[in-house]
Amino acid sequence: MGIQATVKEIDDLFDELDEDHSGTIELTELKMIGRKLQDKVSPIEQAKEKLEGEVNEMRKRALKTEQELKATEMEAIKEAESRRRISREMEEEFNREERKKAESQFAEREEAKQRAAAMKEEFEAKVAAKRAAKPFMTSDRYLSMQKREELTHEFEKALAIEKSKADSACHDARRDMKRSISSPEFADKVMVEALSNLDTAKGLGKQLASSNKLDQFHADLDSFRGSHRSLSARSTISVTTAPKDDARAARPPPPAQDAKEDPRAAAVAAPHPLRRAGSTKHLGPKLSAEEIDRILQQREHARAKMDDATAASLLQTLEKHGVLVDTKERKWRCADGRSGDLIMPHLSNAEIEKLLISRVAARLRHDFKIAERLRNQLTDQGITIEDKRNRWESADGRGGSVEPFTLENSLVLALQDKLKVLKKKPAELLAEWDDNGDGIIQ
Repeated sequence: MGIQATVKEIDDLFDELDEDHSGTIELTELKMIGRKLQDKVSPIEQAKEKLEGEVNEMRKRALKTEQELKATEMEAIKEAESRRRISREMEEEFNREERKKAESQFAEREEAKQRAAAMKEEFEAKVAAKRAAKPFMTSDRYLSMQKREELTHEFEKALAIEKSKADSACHDARRDMKRSISSPEFADKVMVEALSNLDTAKGLGKQLASSNKLDQFHADLDSFRGSHRSLSARSTISVTTAPKDDARAARPPPPAQDAKEDPRAAAVAAPHPLRRAGSTKHLGPKLSAEEIDRILQQREHARAKMDDATAASLLQTLEKHGVLVDTKERKWRCADGRSGDLIMPHLSNAEIEKLLISRVAARLRHDFKIAERLRNQLTDQGITIEDKRNRWESADGRGGSVEPFTLENSLVLALQDKLKVLKKKPAELLAEWDDNGDGIIQ
């Protein structure tokens, strides 16, 4: 049968196939053995076919899944491309809207400029027509245009001076308020004095009293008010001089003192010659070194107090006696060859504080010229100011902080109200007084 096995195995197989144990294998036994083998092989073949079917089914499913994955990938690619296209379209639409918006705004601005130009031209035309139609003001009823311009000019000058006085009064009030903030009674007194110093009517009267045109101004203004009583009711400006000024003017001058006792009096009484160095012609008597040092000390103290008139007068006294002062080299020289060093006076802390507060007030008023002048004056006295550190130091080792002064809110508001009135131009005040708007005050 083509089967290789051992004798025992062959004997065992033969005994198994020989069911009747006859020692021979008959055809019937072989058929039965074939049927048994077929019965055993048939389930195996069925299982094989089933497995092959399952494998084929799995292959089909894998192929279908692969196709589905490819389709999904293609759809994702198409969707991404669609999103990019939509994003580009939205960006282009946004850019178009922005351009349209910018063009619209530019057109609106140009239109507004044109309207403003047209309104300006129309206004100028109305002003020109109104000026052309304005009747000439005769001297019988109205002030002439020339006189009105002169009054306006005088008024502007007086207001400028009053503004300067207001700044000075504000500075003094701040200083006094800082030094006496612990005393309410003194603070109220300072406030009342500050407001009285800011009185525009009184200050205007004092300023106009010093002008050579005061009499003519009074006559014109009295004539003007005689025809227009409403001006006196609306105006708060008085041009009468203060009685104390008249009393001060009528007061006899004090008697002159000896030049040796008061160098200032000698300087005021003496002329102011301009002499070159080395000229001894027409010079006064020689001064001793002690007298020169004394006058120089008085001059330095006057400079420290910002009394420029006294300082200049003392310098003229020295020049009259042949003494030249070199502030840069801190030297003085006489025409006879003598020389010496300028004595550096020592300012007290109170004097230093006063100068520092004046400088801070000048800086707050944006009066940088005065502030720089005060700084140079302190530098001449050996005092260094460091604005970044808010400190000051002197050559003798003293130092301190530059504390900004404070002021009560009520006083600040009162001073600001006064300054608002002072800052108004004459044209604005005339516009307030002109009820009819015809440019004529009735």
